[in-house]
Amino acid sequence: MDLTVRDWEKIGRSPVLVFLAVAKADSSISGQEVASYAEDFLPRVQDFEVSTIDHDRSVFQWAIKDAAREWRTLADGHLNDLLDELEETIGLIDARFRPGAAKAWKSALLELGHGVASASGGFLGLTDKVNQAERDVLQRLDRMLEDRPVL
Repeated sequence: MDLTVRDWEKIGRSPVLVFLAVAKADSSISGQEVASYAEDFLPRVQDFEVSTIDHDRSVFQWAIKDAAREWRTLADGHLNDLLDELEETIGLIDARFRPGAAKAWKSALLELGHGVASASGGFLGLTDKVNQAERDVLQRLDRMLEDRPVL
């Protein structure tokens, strides 16, 4: 893969962007949503196979960790700006990753979004944990992350 450090930084930010977009959908980021991202998702992507090249894997892991450290700063961004940045990054992933790696990474991001949405909310188990604002963001993520044919 011929990606620049800036490309890897963008790709490394993609999980943070998904987490923040879903968590901010209802105007507040809960501790459960943070835990879904930091404790459930991040440990699973430490060995994600983005490339067969050791250097690419090392830079990818650095970018993921660097973005994770910066999530509070990124949280100041407007929801639409976060989603626009994510959409641009997905275009980069589609263009530069092998098809299998792109599909797997987008699937992991979508799983993260659904995990964050269901991490908090609901009332005593009587109401849906995912509110309408989160559902709206998840629908946008579903469209953004769906597998597209290569033209």
